[in-house]
Amino acid sequence: MHASLRYVRQGAAICVLALVAGCAKPDAEPVAENQAVTVRVARVEVRESERTQAVAGTVRARDHAIVAAKLMGTVARVSVVVGQTVAAGDELAVLEADEVAARLAQAEAVLAGVRREQARETALRDQGVSAPETVRALEDRRRAAEAAVGEARTLETYTRVTAPFGGVVTRQLIREGDLAMPGTPLVAIEGTGGLTVELEVPGGLPVPAVGAKLTVAHPGGANAQGVLTEISAAVDPLTRTRFAELALEPAASGFGSGDFVRVNWPAGQGRELVVPAEAVRSFGQLERVFVWDEGRVRMRLVKSAGRLADGAVRINSGLEADELVVLDAPAGIVDGQRAEVSR
Repeated sequence: MHASLRYVRQGAAICVLALVAGCAKPDAEPVAENQAVTVRVARVEVRESERTQAVAGTVRARDHAIVAAKLMGTVARVSVVVGQTVAAGDELAVLEADEVAARLAQAEAVLAGVRREQARETALRDQGVSAPETVRALEDRRRAAEAAVGEARTLETYTRVTAPFGGVVTRQLIREGDLAMPGTPLVAIEGTGGLTVELEVPGGLPVPAVGAKLTVAHPGGANAQGVLTEISAAVDPLTRTRFAELALEPAASGFGSGDFVRVNWPAGQGRELVVPAEAVRSFGQLERVFVWDEGRVRMRLVKSAGRLADGAVRINSGLEADELVVLDAPAGIVDGQRAEVSR
């Protein structure tokens, strides 16, 4: 009984293996290792090209600002929330500074007193009782008092913090009841008038002219053109980089403020090795080509660097100029196999 069951299982296993073997049809007939094959080849080219280097950058709104307090005071009211759209001059926050109001009242009182005294002395001068020098001195005091009133009124306007331009509130940095000092950040605003890319360019790279167009690549796959609007003439001695700014084209989509991007920065003229796309094959995370050398093919691991407009592949490493690479290598070809070049 057990022997019969074993034979049945073995027979079923053989049938399954036969079925799998019958279904697995290779795309091409494999080549025996000792069999000579006929191959087409192409020569590794050397081309002169404009080289570029990817430089990291950050997308920013063209208009952006962190609005700060100009005087010391307690935050009495925050008038906006994150995400709110504001127009230029809209109220963002109100500060409470009693000393500013007191200073204005004091300056106005001094000015009123000086004006009364000046009017009295002017009348006495016209009667020949007061000296002209006294009236002139009072005129100087009046102008000083008027300047003090103007200064106090300006300080009073600082208690109402307003938007410098139209845009969207991106951060609220204070709460009601907080004590604000001069320079304390209150609200961050970004305009909606366009995007720029800010980047630190290595000092050894060439400096294009302002107005040059460069390609900006987003990690999400979007590409756009950027126009160089600013670039520093000096290299920072600590970072060895120079600041640059690009204005993204208005039609750029897929980009947002704060995004990380890479800019294809010009790196001067260079020589690069190029092979037809049919010569490069991927397996796993690696790339390989077969090189024809005196009647045999040799496998090489290579590292490519993208395609050119005509479809050819740039090769960073693994090949030398003028070597012959196999095009559309036959299935099953192995390293060291004999090969003849088709004429």
